[in-house]
Formats: sequence, C-alpha cells, structure tokens
Amino acid sequence: MNRTILTSFLNLNRLVSVLMIFLLLSKGPAYAQSAPSSSEAPNLDFLIGTWFIAEMNVHENWEKDGAGYKGRAYYKLSDGSEKPFETFKVHLDKGIWHYTTDVTGQGVTSFALVEKGNKLAVFSNPENDFPSSITYFMEEGVRKVRLMGSEGEQMHDMVFELKDQSSPAAGSAGGSAAGGSALGSYCQVSIGTNNLLENSAFYQKLGFKVVSQDNDPWPWILLSDGSVHVQLSVDGMEYFGINYYNKDLPTTAAMLKDKGVEFFMESNSPWPLKVMEDPDGRFGIALIGFAASYPPIPPMTKGSLGTLGEIAIPVTNFDTTSLWLQQLGFTSQGKQSSPYTWGIHTDGLISIGLHQSDHFDKPAITYFSPDSQELIKRLKAAGMEVENAMPGSAGEIQHGVIYSPDGWPVNIFNGSL
Repeated sequence: MNRTILTSFLNLNRLVSVLMIFLLLSKGPAYAQSAPSSSEAPNLDFLIGTWFIAEMNVHENWEKDGAGYKGRAYYKLSDGSEKPFETFKVHLDKGIWHYTTDVTGQGVTSFALVEKGNKLAVFSNPENDFPSSITYFMEEGVRKVRLMGSEGEQMHDMVFELKDQSSPAAGSAGGSAAGGSALGSYCQVSIGTNNLLENSAFYQKLGFKVVSQDNDPWPWILLSDGSVHVQLSVDGMEYFGINYYNKDLPTTAAMLKDKGVEFFMESNSPWPLKVMEDPDGRFGIALIGFAASYPPIPPMTKGSLGTLGEIAIPVTNFDTTSLWLQQLGFTSQGKQSSPYTWGIHTDGLISIGLHQSDHFDKPAITYFSPDSQELIKRLKAAGMEVENAMPGSAGEIQHGVIYSPDGWPVNIFNGSL
C-alpha cells in the first residue's frame, strides 16, 4: 500500500470519525473572511434539537443563544454516557456572522457567513483546507450538512443527513448488540491460513491474546484484543471473512433465500455451515449453526489497537455489493463520491466499508486510536514494521499500516469513536 492508498484511507475513514475531518485537516487559528456586512442572523431554527449523523456515529445538539445559536458534538458510548469533543456557536462578530468551532485540545477555527436564505446558511474559510466551506440546509424535509474543501489536489464534497433518531449499535467484531444482527448473535473475523503459528504470533505482538485453541476438526486459534475477535484456521483454504454464530440457521437461511441470496458453500459437517460470497469473490460471510451462545467472551470494549472503525472491503461496483449486503440485513449509512465511491454499512454487530477503488485489493481491519502516536512507537520498538507511516500536524507518526504474514492489512489511524 503506497502513500496514495493511505491518503485515500484517511479520506474514507472520515465517515467513521468526525475527528478525522475537523482535527486532522483543520489549520487551527480563527479566520475572519470579508463578507457582506449584516446584523441579521441566519435562520437555523430548524437545527434546534439533537441530531444524529449516522456515517460519523456522532450526535449534535443545537440550541438558541440570543440571536444566534450554540451547540456541542459528542459520541454516545456503549454504557450510555456521552463523550463530548467539540463545542460550536453561530455568533455576530464585528458585523459579520460566524460559525466558530472549538475542538477539545485543538483550538478554535472560524468560518464567516457568506450566504443565507430560508433554512440555509453557508460559512466559509478559504484558508482552511478541509473543510473550507460548511453548509447547513434543509432539502425535501431532511436536515443536511455539506462539507467542501481540498486535501492537496484532491477535492472533497460530502453531504450528511442530520437524523432525528438514536444511534444504531456501533460495530465491534465479536460483540453483541441489543437485538443483534439478522445473521446471528455473535460474529468474528475469520482467516484461513497455512501459517497458523506465524500469524498467531503476529496478532499477539499487536496486543491480541489467545482465547481458545484446538485441533478439532482442524488446527485453529481464536484471539481477541478486546475490540476484535480473529479466528485463524488451517482448513485447507486461504480467505478473509466474517463468521456469524446462529441459533436458528434453517430459519435464517430460508429468509435469505427468499430475498434471492445464494450460498457459495453449504455443509453439515463438522457443523451446519452456509457461506455467502460478495459479488467480487474477495470476501465471505459464513453462518454457523450453534444452539448455544459462542464463545463465552464478555462484550467488546476498546481494544489494544484502539476502536474498530470498519472492515474495509475493495469492490468493483459499489451499488452491486451494497445491494448484496442490504439483502443480508445490513443498513447503508450513505454513499459518498470523494475520493471515489464508498460508504459504510452496519448490521448492529459490525461495520463494513465498501470502497470502489483499485488502491487496495485485500480486506483490511481499520482501527482508530487517540493514542496512535504512542501506539505506533511501541509497535516499532517491538520490531513490528509499520508501512506508509505518515506524520500528523506535529510531525509525529500518527497513521500507519501493518501487514500480517499472509498480507492482510491492519490500519491504524489517529482519532476516536
């Protein structure tokens, strides 16, 4: 994976964390742009309330503040508590209305009002790379925010809905969510390999711990870092996919067949198994029939590498694979066109990112960590090779890619979920 690929990953993973938008790319100091002088406030009353941006897993709360507005952005954690990371306000300063954002530990950035209308406000700061323009507006009864700007020669134009709904369960590979997934009550990353011990040692260096292992029906090892479970199996095939454990496989299989889903592989030995393959044949989802909960592992929390952002899958045609995932019960969190066509899908247990790009050709586990700088230092000190390491604004390495012995990438980015 070269520098261009890593840059693309930075762009695509902004969906998972708004910090990648406002922290990594903002330039910091406040900026006041010349704009038509007007003491009349923009009409943003339609934003008063609490809204959810599904693609970012972020909540925004807006309230009236005199003639202007104020608010905050925060994440909802698994225990129901809130983790604030940004405050903002729309205020009049020297005859010009501004949208000013203050991200914790990052200082203040200000955008001047350059256009306003009925349920419309456009704020601009051309000295800020991305976003250089923030637009709040209502379209066909739907509240939206548009972020525009550039990173180097790459232009970005992203539109997100502000939804009046609670947050869906964030994706952890191996946890359980309220109601679970239509595919099962538990899932884990599954990797077929011919190098069991070498790969197990690799994941243990990353901070994973062995949960269980056996030689029946073939050699396998299950590892977990507290955020992701990975099962390595020597079953005669090499693959990367997700295994779901399902207590009523016949009913689920019948439901999927009614939707037109085809099974790539079916077996009843050594256990009931049905495998589905994505349209490109790069990624598989397996349903395994188990009557009891499996395995006996506590609910997932933050792992040793941070929080799982997504399982990133390269695709030939976004719409085709998106439809396939939706047939399986996944919900699309939106479709973006920059820097290429991509989008996030979730089923309540895990988030899968589809990326119509030739920049990478293998599925990748993608983490976000606010301590990525120190984490990468520790990994390098332990002898891990961190490729395409890129510095943050302070010059320290904050983003990198690590490859397993079989070539499966693990991405580490700076940020929080």
